[in-house]
Amino acid sequence: MQRSQTQRGVSAVLLVAMIVFLAMLTTFTLHFVGATQGAQTKSVALARVRQAARTGLEWQRFKLLNGASPADAVTVCPGTANLVVPLSSGNVTVTLVCNRTPTAATVHTDNVATYTYAYTATACWPGPTAASCPEPDGNKGTDYVEYKLSGQAACSTSGAASTCTW
Repeated sequence: MQRSQTQRGVSAVLLVAMIVFLAMLTTFTLHFVGATQGAQTKSVALARVRQAARTGLEWQRFKLLNGASPADAVTVCPGTANLVVPLSSGNVTVTLVCNRTPTAATVHTDNVATYTYAYTATACWPGPTAASCPEPDGNKGTDYVEYKLSGQAACSTSGAASTCTW
């Protein structure tokens, strides 16, 4: 029995169709896995930046609690300062902004000076190309992550001792 001319090449066409189908399936799988991994990477980066911002906030609270006397006003609340938090994935820059009101202490009759502080810690990763966080909009890459925390404190000083409430 002989084959007819029309049956020739059917298996070759099926083979080509199968290869194209497998190539499309592989492309879809790689794209899906890449997108999922990118989202997880950004989530981990956000957790690290959030922790760095908390570290900056705690550092500012530590400075307020351990030096809230009028003589230490510039070191305790310098206006703007940068802090670098070292992590295993790289350094995270934290910009601390602190404002003290009133600039001159309110001194009560019992010789206690009272200040109010408003402070913000902004952490960003990858490190800023500018001097501080947040990064200008034009410089933010696709991997850029930023987190901001704010706090307030009321500190009273009597001599060398200071008491702060958050």
